Amino acid sequence: MDVARGESKKKPALAEFFKSRQNSSMDRLSFFGLMVKPVQRFPQFILFLQDLLNHTGHGHPDRMSLQLALTQLESLAELLNERKREAEQTQAFKDILKSISGKLSTRPLADVHRVLLRQDDVTQLDMNQAGHVAKYKPRRLLLLNDLLVCVSVNEASRLTLKWSCPISDVQEIMKCKYFCHHQDMNQAGHVAKYKPRRLLLLNDLLVCVSVNEASRLTLKWSCPISDVQ
Repeated sequence: MDVARGESKKKPALAEFFKSRQNSSMDRLSFFGLMVKPVQRFPQFILFLQDLLNHTGHGHPDRMSLQLALTQLESLAELLNERKREAEQTQAFKDILKSISGKLSTRPLADVHRVLLRQDDVTQLDMNQAGHVAKYKPRRLLLLNDLLVCVSVNEASRLTLKWSCPISDVQEIMKCKYFCHHQDMNQAGHVAKYKPRRLLLLNDLLVCVSVNEASRLTLKWSCPISDVQ
């Protein structure tokens, strides 16, 4: 429908054709109204069968057929909604890939076999020579069925490709992420204060950071995994 609407705006002759057909039809429905009509029919049919079933006695010979028809229509409506949701997700995924500046891969972006499984906003930690966190960089990871893609996101939500690699080359190095509370003890050995902290277990470091309300991470300490008991 969006394609037809866009083409009618670009081509006056097509828009005039739609208008003339609408004026000559008995119900005066527009082309776009006709496209929506089949979709609107399913809920109407379901409501009609539900009402008919409520007025059909349990011993009536038609009740079983009505129940079967209602079940089939409800299943079909659910299937149509699922297909619509998948189509919207696919289009949104294609829009995301097209918005990435940089060469993603040799395969075309519109490849029907490429699927977005998940996307998450993460923070990249750049380490200095001493093994401490030197810089934080906001990133977004896109997990596709064949690629892991890392992009940066600017204020205009423009995506810039940083790197990508095949899923077959990805090895999990962060085993887990812990949310914990750091306990400050007083001189009597009692807990004086609780501080929320996040522990990041990397393949070579254990990193402790604090997280503020804006999800900004602040390094508190880090140590090599070899020193952890």
